[in-house]
Amino acid sequence: MIAILAAITIVAYNGINNRAKASAASSAAQQAAKKVMAYAVTNAEQYPAALSDAGVSDSGSTSYQYRVDNTGNPKTFCLTATSQNVSFFVSNAITSATAGACAGHGLNGVAPITNLVPNPSSESGTLAFSTAGSGSGGGVSIDTSRADSGSRSARFTRTGGSGTSGIKSNAIAVSPNTAYRIGVSTYVESGAIPQWFAVDASYGSQVALSALGSTGSWRRASATYTTGPSQTTLMIYNLVGADGVYYADSLLIFQGGSSLSTAYGDGDSPGWMWNGSPNNSTSTGPPQ
Repeated sequence: MIAILAAITIVAYNGINNRAKASAASSAAQQAAKKVMAYAVTNAEQYPAALSDAGVSDSGSTSYQYRVDNTGNPKTFCLTATSQNVSFFVSNAITSATAGACAGHGLNGVAPITNLVPNPSSESGTLAFSTAGSGSGGGVSIDTSRADSGSRSARFTRTGGSGTSGIKSNAIAVSPNTAYRIGVSTYVESGAIPQWFAVDASYGSQVALSALGSTGSWRRASATYTTGPSQTTLMIYNLVGADGVYYADSLLIFQGGSSLSTAYGDGDSPGWMWNGSPNNSTSTGPPQ
């Protein structure tokens, strides 16, 4: 009986505690939004460029994220308040505090990540990948019959080739001495299972991504890669010596440690946003 009462007490306490956290985050988001909108009333209908301009700043266990666009019609803003790892947001369009976060913001205390690949799923009509290696008989093209995300993937076909050839991603600008997380999806229709490597554009020091393991389904390979002291580019590649048909899709490269997931995200993923033109810019959102 005592154990049952203790369990009931714990459940009740957790419920009360969670409601208190949600109430604090909701109230913080609502009060901050009021200050943002009040600022616009006295500043020619311009939302503040930063929350501090409206007298809003992080305090205690509450932190804020904010984005604004005063150039569009209508002008827009969205702010996320997080209190004790619970997030609520308010925007010019959603004026009541709502559980969750603005697109592109961190959620429930987890910071957002930025996918540095500007066309990570080859959706814009140009390829995120090209041919690698010096072998013959291979080529890379956009394919619309099979995709891991969106509606396109990069297809590498090798027929009657010699030597080794494969597929590589476009080089991405990175910072020296920095850890990056990398993920890519591969579908092997026929041929040998490839091994992906992370490397700089000159094929210097490299790190192997996790093994794919099987054919006939989309498989995710990932790795943590730390750039060298003078490294400014990063790409991934694989080489095969056997004829076959291979697909690559959903490329993710972001700055972060090994504890973060490499599950795919781009500006079309829930909670994410493009930082420029869709499928032609970096994108930001919570880890998936």
